[in-house]
Amino acid sequence: MFGPAAARPNVTTGGIVRIIDKPVLSAVSGGAVIQALALAPQSADPGPSSRSLSLVEKGLDVEPENDVSAALESSMSNSSPMFSGIGSVEWVVVNSPLDQNPHLGGGLRIFPDKTSPTDGLNRKEVRVRVVVAPAQAGTTVYLKAFDVDDPSSNQVPVDDEAKLTDNRGPAHTTLAATQTVTTDANGVAVASFRVTMQPGNNFRVVASLDQAPLNGVKAIQNDGVDAGLKDAQNNRVPTRQASNLRMLATPLLTVWRRLWVEVDDMAPVAGNNNPEDDFLTNGQEVPRPDVSRLPGLLGQGQPPVALGEAYIKPIVDAPGVGTPEGNFPFVLNVERQLGVDPVFASLETYWQSHTLNNQDFWVAYILGAFQGKSDADNDPESEMAERGWTYEMGGSLIFIEASRDRALDFNEKPAEREQNVVIHEVGHALTGSEEHPVTVSDVAQMGVPIKFQYTSQYLDKIRSIDKPRADASNP
Repeated sequence: MFGPAAARPNVTTGGIVRIIDKPVLSAVSGGAVIQALALAPQSADPGPSSRSLSLVEKGLDVEPENDVSAALESSMSNSSPMFSGIGSVEWVVVNSPLDQNPHLGGGLRIFPDKTSPTDGLNRKEVRVRVVVAPAQAGTTVYLKAFDVDDPSSNQVPVDDEAKLTDNRGPAHTTLAATQTVTTDANGVAVASFRVTMQPGNNFRVVASLDQAPLNGVKAIQNDGVDAGLKDAQNNRVPTRQASNLRMLATPLLTVWRRLWVEVDDMAPVAGNNNPEDDFLTNGQEVPRPDVSRLPGLLGQGQPPVALGEAYIKPIVDAPGVGTPEGNFPFVLNVERQLGVDPVFASLETYWQSHTLNNQDFWVAYILGAFQGKSDADNDPESEMAERGWTYEMGGSLIFIEASRDRALDFNEKPAEREQNVVIHEVGHALTGSEEHPVTVSDVAQMGVPIKFQYTSQYLDKIRSIDKPRADASNP
């Protein structure tokens, strides 16, 4: 839907994001809002930081799949006193910086959530800036937003290609309304766009000088990492300018979320007389769990894993979001019997950030513990090994001794198994689900490398949540 006019932006300074090489695209989420912004004519040259290059200066070609230049030129009105083409369609920063999306599909990413517990700015808003070339005032531009294909998957439940939309959250459908904006003396028109909050939701806005062709535009389903748009004649809608184009789409804009992670560990080991414990002995510190694999960004063009695959960026032990204590009371075996669980009894005290959790500020807590239940601590090694536990109200325990000890039984690297346990338990904490498996490497297999990836079922659950579990006062 479209809302009332917003305040006039400063189009003569920075904040404009350009992508002139071929973007790898993604989808538009429903529930987003475009608002027309009235721009007063400007007499000054806006300068190179915000002025669109001319078509000749750009010298760019449309995407090679189906050249739509001829089809769009044929729709030009012969009654127009001066030809006008779309010179550029760009995303403009408001309160949330836009950077490169490191996931499949490329383009840009936005974090619409709070940057701190007290952040009061509207981080959901971004603007769409259209420039017509040559510059002229009074040109009507038609804008429409689309939910296009998810480039990260073509498999149910992450992306059902039989459906026309795949964004999550409220009103995850293509925006039906078309908004009109009018250019100023510099040939510039600006609209406000509000993104939704689910990680992985993605957006494109198409600008057209003619309404009829825009009405025929649809998202291409099962489009690989291109995730593009097509017109009524099945021609791809270009995302960069060539000569005489009257319709152009923005680069991909993808929603990411932050997860503020508070990490803690128990006091030194005491009262342990079991000779089968191979790693931690009396007097040794219980180490902080290894959370280094949580981001899952592999770089070098590789798709992310762990939380990165779910479009979530973990931020560990940030100032003002809980203080690592390092002296959580030591418990030899966390038995978790109703009314006699000393870990749960202390959780509310040591998990300082649990009261900060809400829809716009996600938090999680990870505690390095020694062992779980006494009948599931791999002592003796004929027992099962409970590697971690997440309480129903949130808060995850990583059983360092049991996890590392059990890894040796399967010829695994203890550090890697511990890293996967962290990913596993955070999956429980985010979703509130007790279903298994959580990761593709939950079940240890001799000689099979650990992949640090959530199952497709958990990726779907994580990307669909309202907020994590984080109520340390309610078992």
